[in-house]
Amino acid sequence: MFTSVHYSLPNIGIEMTDKEYLQQIGKNIYDLRKRKKMTQTEVADLCGWEKTTINRIEKGRSNITALTVRKLAAAFGVKPERIFKGC
Repeated sequence: MFTSVHYSLPNIGIEMTDKEYLQQIGKNIYDLRKRKKMTQTEVADLCGWEKTTINRIEKGRSNITALTVRKLAAAFGVKPERIFKGC
């Protein structure tokens, strides 16, 4: 599905494949949702999506867009850059 390209940015401590990158973003979204005590359905409703969309994102199976990040950040009440923490 995604390439296995490995990006290395040692000057800032980042070395991960595309898959790992999407999984980290998905984990961040999962963690934010749990911290806000929200269900996948609640997040999906706020964003205008199906629950399966949130599930795919949290599992790192979706290469999300900037607009997706903006919607998720708004749903969680955080700045968009929070979604990329640790990436």
